Amino acid sequence: MKYIKWKSMLLTCGVCLMMIIPGLVLWNKLPDSIPIHWGINGEQDNWSGKGFAVFGIPAFMLAVQWLCTFA
Repeated sequence: MKYIKWKSMLLTCGVCLMMIIPGLVLWNKLPDSIPIHWGINGEQDNWSGKGFAVFGIPAFMLAVQWLCTFA
């Protein structure tokens, strides 16, 4: 079995989840739809709701990190 550096893993998990804090602090000031992707010309071409932008993207980043670690 592969050796996992748990201190480093917990630190990077914390960084992924810390991205939720600014979203919660600014929740009432955020628009209902937030751009999440920009095209080559710099124009937004994909939007999501603020719930997904605040919670979903950090959760997805965390899931990818765990997948890469245990794969």
